[in-house]
Amino acid sequence: MADIKLNHEGTNTLFTERLILRKFMISDSYDMFNNWASDEEVAKYTLWRINESINETKEFLKDWCMRYDSNQYYHWAIVYEENKQVIGSISVSSINNYLKSCNVGYTLGKSYWNMGIATEALKCVINFMINNIGMERIYAYHDINNVASGRVMQKCGMEFIKRKTKLFLNSNKHFIECDYYCFKK
Repeated sequence: MADIKLNHEGTNTLFTERLILRKFMISDSYDMFNNWASDEEVAKYTLWRINESINETKEFLKDWCMRYDSNQYYHWAIVYEENKQVIGSISVSSINNYLKSCNVGYTLGKSYWNMGIATEALKCVINFMINNIGMERIYAYHDINNVASGRVMQKCGMEFIKRKTKLFLNSNKHFIECDYYCFKK
């Protein structure tokens, strides 16, 4: 079998039935801060701490936007078509070009939980990374207390691999147990 290289494209705009996945802009700071970045309930399952001010959110966005120059940077704002708001984020990290693998993570504002939006966004990104970029394995993990996130992964065809303990410090500086999932081409 011939060695096929990955075809990195960077963060292209993607569309689903209800969503637009696009690059973040500094002007997204209001939506990001209000829809999820300042919400303790959203942050309790993540590795980031809540943003105390909209200026803090703007600093994150400045950093993210500067990274778009790289064709190996994949970080999308999740825009809900119905109200045109940025309601979450989905990104690819830990890219291994040799093994053709990566991790994917997502965050969604609490008002948009249990609507199938995370599943819709994750399916879209998995499809893009497999079919456009050439990834063969896509990994994701979730805090074991965030059962809904595990269901999203399962609905997207990801298979449970294993549970890892004391893997990361969450936003409250507590070690968390995570369940790992994988989508294989």
